[in-house]
Amino acid sequence: MHLKIEHRDNYILVQCNEPTRLDALNKEDFYRAVLSVYHPGKAVILDCRNLDYIDSAGISALISLRKRIVENADRLILVGLNPDLVELFQISRLHRVFDIADTLDMAIQSLNRSRQGRPARQSIEIQFRTQSFGEALLIKLISPDSLIEANHKEFIKKFKDSIQSHKFILLDIDNLKNIDGMGISALIHLQSHVQKQGKHLLLIYNSETLHRLLKMYHVQDFFEQKRSVQEALAGIRRANRSDKPPIQRPKPSPVNCGNTDYGKFIDLQFIHSSKKRMADPL
Repeated sequence: MHLKIEHRDNYILVQCNEPTRLDALNKEDFYRAVLSVYHPGKAVILDCRNLDYIDSAGISALISLRKRIVENADRLILVGLNPDLVELFQISRLHRVFDIADTLDMAIQSLNRSRQGRPARQSIEIQFRTQSFGEALLIKLISPDSLIEANHKEFIKKFKDSIQSHKFILLDIDNLKNIDGMGISALIHLQSHVQKQGKHLLLIYNSETLHRLLKMYHVQDFFEQKRSVQEALAGIRRANRSDKPPIQRPKPSPVNCGNTDYGKFIDLQFIHSSKKRMADPL
């Protein structure tokens, strides 16, 4: 894969010089080539007009690349995807995760608007809002929209500091648009922490992006999930009338994906590597 790199004022333009594929044969070279020119504080615009095909390994490389860039509060924008690739991103719901623009001019305009509308580097600091509903406490994640390795420890600490004497903790994460393995690990740790205190944790979200991401990590059935605060409170009232706890969740089992591209795509290595960190992540 031959890439042309241009450094501009607030972004790096990466272009494919000739018709090409992004697949298992070249994904590592592509990933290393882009990361080698990326500098925190600049966005990356990937011009895909000469990109004819992407397989699951290529998607994995793009997801990993986006993760590294987003961790620095920067943006990766894909430009000029052909109709087949647009359909691929829509079917996999990845169009809700990636920044996608039809033309280079549109991508540049989007970057300029974001620079005018907010600081160049968006904070990844965790901000919660809490509200009490009798024996239930709502903890709503206000910002940022990513729960990743760069902020998962702060997320855990602020959550623990927010817990009061309430029996039920409603964690509203509907604003999340991106979550990586350490973010999932943080949620699992907090589930265990709450249960050890004799409390119950319910996740509040109705985002299709978040549904898809948790399904990718095979943990969608591990957490009690409600679509709204009202639905969660109604479930608590029903549980109290029947004297049955609303949560009966098994412990997550390690997932072995072998050497398949799909295993790399969903990035489940954290289940094997972060058990110790989950036990004492701080």
